[in-house]
Amino acid sequence: MADSRSTTLPCGKEIRGHGGGIHGSASEAFTTRDARHSLAMNASSDWSNINGGVIEAEFCGK
Repeated sequence: MADSRSTTLPCGKEIRGHGGGIHGSASEAFTTRDARHSLAMNASSDWSNINGGVIEAEFCGK
């Protein structure tokens, strides 16, 4: 995946993903290293820091 980033969530799971956006809209996609679990989402970028909570809830079950 070009320009992807890797991060370890507070629950210990490592995910890789990529995001982008335009004024007012942000899109991101993430997957686990084994590609068995993935998430793609689009959100209003007017809501600050909502994406981190969604990503952690999806991959960590919180």
